[in-house]
Amino acid sequence: MDMPNKKIPCLDLKEFVQLITNEPYKDEDLLFPLGMNGYYSGELDILRNGFEKLPLTYVQNYYKIFLLKKGNIAKIIQTQQVEVKEQELYISKPGQMKRWWSVNEPNGYLVAFSKGFLHSLDEKNNIYSRFPYLSPVDNAHFKVNKEQYQTLYDLVSGIHREFKRRDPLSYELICVRTVELLLMLKRYSRFEKEGQAHVTQSALISQRFIDCVEEHFIQGIRNGFVPSKGVAEFAQDLFVHPGHLNDSLKKYLGKTAKSILNERFLTAAKCNLIHSRLTIAEISYLLGFETPSYFNRFFKKFTGQTPLEYRDKNSIVN
Repeated sequence: MDMPNKKIPCLDLKEFVQLITNEPYKDEDLLFPLGMNGYYSGELDILRNGFEKLPLTYVQNYYKIFLLKKGNIAKIIQTQQVEVKEQELYISKPGQMKRWWSVNEPNGYLVAFSKGFLHSLDEKNNIYSRFPYLSPVDNAHFKVNKEQYQTLYDLVSGIHREFKRRDPLSYELICVRTVELLLMLKRYSRFEKEGQAHVTQSALISQRFIDCVEEHFIQGIRNGFVPSKGVAEFAQDLFVHPGHLNDSLKKYLGKTAKSILNERFLTAAKCNLIHSRLTIAEISYLLGFETPSYFNRFFKKFTGQTPLEYRDKNSIVN
């Protein structure tokens, strides 16, 4: 379904589950402790018809893990088409704008969880250091061999059994198996060699900054307006000096806070240009630019094209 006012919706986990299952998702029906309402597990065949009930384009504020045994699914995520095939795993992340492209007889499992649930698994709150592929800036498409796939399948099917069982021990077992799943994915990825390396202060500050930026955009898209927010304001939210924030980012990512913000605004602009029917003026307002002409100059500076030129070449909206 497309939104009549052209606004791209932002779905939370509860809304997503209710749409694809066509059933209420009531927190009070769950037997788990506070926070378990941020978790869902289901079989992928629910997407065969369920995906058509989702908005044509939307932004999510939760993680989704697709593990395919058979069939394939394809989506436009941000500005790229992603196809997940048999015996592959893909993680869709908070803040990403997406549109379903095709669903071809998928068989396997879907696991989804909130950012709150994820952070509850790590008391030190260094999730991106522990599981780098969950960072907004890293790829999370896993093409594994038969043995690796079977390990992942056993873990995910075990999670699904506990989610359906829902007895007093199920929550703890789901937590344990989710951590094991994430650790196995780290083993199978290019991050394996990082092991349990010491997490520096620069890394923690950088991860918190990236998290704050993503949350700023998620809430902005949900509210229909992403307020202009500078480096000093983000630094204040993180209780660090702007100079210290920049130094940390340069050490950890090799980038300044301003360059990261510019990249995120540019990605949001591109997504809205190709996924929506919003006018240039409406997109400039949505992203907090003072005027459409300022937005045009910003976009052309980094892409060499005007927003209209980019949309003409890349739009996926009929």
